[in-house]
Amino acid sequence: TDSQPDAECQIVHYSPNAIEIKVRSPSAALLVLSETFDPGWRARVWTTTDTLPQPAEIVCVNGVMRGVWVDANIVSVRMHYLPTGLLIGVVLSLLAWSLVVIGWVRSRYNS
Repeated sequence: TDSQPDAECQIVHYSPNAIEIKVRSPSAALLVLSETFDPGWRARVWTTTDTLPQPAEIVCVNGVMRGVWVDANIVSVRMHYLPTGLLIGVVLSLLAWSLVVIGWVRSRYNS
């Protein structure tokens, strides 16, 4: 895509697991961050008409970086890191602890 000389963006919040960027673009453009792409990253965009954020796809740019397509009505892009492996680990840990508690309760009542 052609570069957008009138497009602007400003990082509002940055942390290792989250980033928020204010965006102004007169037409559709690809917002590219010089950050490593990973499938665990999720994005949401706010538009001039929405009160709630809409999910957006994060694309891999040049095989390494993260990018999000934005258009003229998008005013904010928020990305957060939530890898699937982490969610699976949390669920399995909670399940294991539940089994431990159930076993402990049963042993107390069966004694």
